Amino acid sequence: MTPISMDPDVRQAEKDAADARALLDDLKRRVVEGDTSITPRDLAEHNELVDFAELLVEQTKTRVAETRKADRQRRYTAFANELAHFTSNSAALLDAYRAAEHALAHLYETTRQRHERLLDISNRGQTLQIEAQQHGEEGDLKAAGVWSADPMNGITYRRRCEDGSLDFRRRADIQPHEAVELAIRNAIVKNALQHRPRYLAWPKPSEVAGQKMAREFPDIAGPSMPGHGTWPA
Repeated sequence: MTPISMDPDVRQAEKDAADARALLDDLKRRVVEGDTSITPRDLAEHNELVDFAELLVEQTKTRVAETRKADRQRRYTAFANELAHFTSNSAALLDAYRAAEHALAHLYETTRQRHERLLDISNRGQTLQIEAQQHGEEGDLKAAGVWSADPMNGITYRRRCEDGSLDFRRRADIQPHEAVELAIRNAIVKNALQHRPRYLAWPKPSEVAGQKMAREFPDIAGPSMPGHGTWPA
């Protein structure tokens, strides 16, 4: 806010007072130079005009200061009301938080069930591989469609496509925490690309987790996913 001295009303009052002082000074100069038309009453009246003009300056400053103070008080009250409404109106945020928490818990549980199912399949597939090796039937197992099975790396199989060709597929193991971290990270990054917040932080899952998610679920993958630049073709 500009200083009170810069207020237009105050500047006008000070100009009027300066004009009055200049006029009085001019009368005094003329008396000194011998102008006999100026009487003591003229000087007294102009002195009173100067005094009154200077009082008007102080009056104007006081009025402007009081007006500004009243405006500040109004803004204090308005901001306090806004703050009170903000601090007491958190229902929308709490609802969104609970919904996100519920969704992430569901994602975690769904991924956990998939993880356990894939682990069971991989273990049984590895057992079949060992059995096939013992009987020299690795080719038969691959012909059946089981290409490899490993609890650490998932399972690779081949399936016949609609056009009759064979397509290799690998089911990678995605840990529950990886799915949740990737979901949170993607939500934050997508929001950041739109709103460009000043500060930004997010979970940092590994590029391997991003690659596995991209391979398994390409519909949800995108440039914001870790490892995007090194995804398999």
